[in-house]
Amino acid sequence: MEREGVVKILQEDIEEKLNFSLEERDSFKESGMDSLDRFLICIGAERYFDIVLGDAEFEKVDTLGELADLVLQKLG
Repeated sequence: MEREGVVKILQEDIEEKLNFSLEERDSFKESGMDSLDRFLICIGAERYFDIVLGDAEFEKVDTLGELADLVLQKLG
Protein backbone atom coordinates (compact mmCIF):
# COMPACT_ATOMS: atom_id res chain seq x y z
CA MET A 1 0.00 0.00 0.00
CA GLU A 2 1.21 3.48 -0.80
CA ARG A 3 1.51 6.32 1.70
CA GLU A 4 -1.25 8.36 0.02
CA GLY A 5 -3.68 5.49 0.51
CA VAL A 6 -2.77 5.10 4.17
CA VAL A 7 -3.20 8.84 4.77
CA LYS A 8 -6.62 8.82 3.08
CA ILE A 9 -7.82 5.86 5.14
CA LEU A 10 -6.64 7.50 8.36
CA GLN A 11 -8.27 10.81 7.40
CA GLU A 12 -11.59 9.09 6.70
CA ASP A 13 -11.44 7.23 10.02
CA ILE A 14 -10.73 10.43 11.95
CA GLU A 15 -13.54 12.27 10.17
CA GLU A 16 -15.97 9.45 10.91
CA LYS A 17 -15.02 8.95 14.57
CA LEU A 18 -14.09 12.46 15.66
CA ASN A 19 -16.06 14.56 13.19
CA PHE A 20 -13.21 16.78 12.03
CA SER A 21 -10.58 16.64 9.33
CA LEU A 22 -6.83 16.69 9.48
CA GLU A 23 -4.15 17.18 6.88
CA GLU A 24 -0.85 15.28 6.93
CA ARG A 25 1.06 17.99 8.76
CA ASP A 26 -1.64 18.90 11.30
CA SER A 27 -0.59 18.27 14.89
CA PHE A 28 -2.92 16.10 16.96
CA LYS A 29 -2.18 18.17 20.05
CA GLU A 30 -2.62 21.53 18.34
CA SER A 31 -5.86 20.29 16.78
CA GLY A 32 -7.32 19.92 20.27
CA MET A 33 -7.29 16.14 20.47
CA ASP A 34 -7.28 14.68 23.93
CA SER A 35 -5.88 11.32 24.98
CA LEU A 36 -9.18 9.52 24.24
CA ASP A 37 -9.24 10.92 20.70
CA ARG A 38 -5.68 9.77 20.15
CA PHE A 39 -6.54 6.34 21.57
CA LEU A 40 -9.46 6.00 19.15
CA ILE A 41 -7.20 6.88 16.23
CA CYS A 42 -4.63 4.31 17.35
CA ILE A 43 -7.22 1.56 17.77
CA GLY A 44 -8.78 2.40 14.42
CA ALA A 45 -5.41 2.13 12.65
CA GLU A 46 -4.61 -1.14 14.39
CA ARG A 47 -7.93 -2.69 13.42
CA TYR A 48 -7.99 -1.49 9.84
CA PHE A 49 -4.40 -2.42 9.02
CA ASP A 50 -4.22 -5.46 11.33
CA ILE A 51 -1.13 -4.18 13.13
CA VAL A 52 -0.11 -3.47 16.72
CA LEU A 53 1.12 0.01 17.63
CA GLY A 54 3.08 0.07 20.86
CA ASP A 55 2.24 2.77 23.39
CA ALA A 56 5.77 4.19 23.28
CA GLU A 57 5.71 4.28 19.47
CA PHE A 58 2.34 5.96 19.30
CA GLU A 59 3.25 8.54 21.96
CA LYS A 60 5.95 9.86 19.60
CA VAL A 61 3.41 10.43 16.81
CA ASP A 62 1.95 13.94 16.62
CA THR A 63 0.79 14.31 13.02
CA LEU A 64 -1.28 12.32 10.59
CA GLY A 65 1.76 11.98 8.34
CA GLU A 66 3.84 10.54 11.18
CA LEU A 67 1.09 8.04 11.91
CA ALA A 68 0.96 7.04 8.24
CA ASP A 69 4.73 6.48 8.29
CA LEU A 70 4.44 4.32 11.42
CA VAL A 71 1.65 2.26 9.84
CA LEU A 72 3.73 1.74 6.71
CA GLN A 73 6.72 0.73 8.83
CA LYS A 74 4.57 -1.88 10.62
CA LEU A 75 3.21 -3.18 7.34
CA GLY A 76 6.81 -3.74 6.23
